[in-house]
Amino acid sequence: MSTDYTPLVFNEELHKYTYNDNIFNSITSVLKSLSEEKDWYTIAENYANKHGETPEYWQNKWKENSEYAANCGTIYHKLEEDKLKNSKDLIVYSENLDSIGNKLSYDLRDLKPGIYPELIIYHLRSLLCGTSDIVEIYSDRTFSISDHKTTIPKKMKFEAESFYSRKKQRKIKEKFLAPISHIDQCEGMKYTLQLSLYAYMLEQFGYTCRDLSINHVILKRDHEDMIILENGKPIVLEVKVIPIEYLKDEAQSIIEFYEIIS
Repeated sequence: MSTDYTPLVFNEELHKYTYNDNIFNSITSVLKSLSEEKDWYTIAENYANKHGETPEYWQNKWKENSEYAANCGTIYHKLEEDKLKNSKDLIVYSENLDSIGNKLSYDLRDLKPGIYPELIIYHLRSLLCGTSDIVEIYSDRTFSISDHKTTIPKKMKFEAESFYSRKKQRKIKEKFLAPISHIDQCEGMKYTLQLSLYAYMLEQFGYTCRDLSINHVILKRDHEDMIILENGKPIVLEVKVIPIEYLKDEAQSIIEFYEIIS
């Protein structure tokens, strides 16, 4: 790390990124803000009418399930990170940590060839940043990015389903908000935008994107669709490596949008 470099600091417990006195927006929170807000109470109310219990019961149940699934995903990520770190055939760089365990960003201007697990990628002017699961830097200053996704039980969708809109009197597909209102709002496209933003931000430091991919991890689940743990670890049924498109124009639009409002 060069002597004139001040790193970003990531407090994992608070999920908070800071740089000097500035608080950065995470890419996940940015994409959430660009998504149509759902009326979860009405959704829960309709579900309760069909399946019994109260809307509050189902809202709490879904929240608990979501937190449990996220925790299982964290366990899987840690196991995969440890595998990389223990590999004897790869050049793998450890995370930077301060004296109290906060994660520190690398100086992205001069990344050596090799694999960087949990790499913090940032864009200072827009106050945006995020942490990518795996970034591989090559000697020609090209890179690959891949992220593990564990929360989708079966097939990952890259196209939103159509639904009938009473307001528009026709079938429509759910879209993200401006400046990406032409993109279908679904899990696959959300992750595609996430990795595209990582790639765009990294390219600002003089690198070139070689490829992006999602590791769709299918975990064993019970009859209620809950992830099964064995000896404290999720059981992996399959890992599907899904190459995804680099949505560079859309990533640039989001970055420029946040540069204006930051």
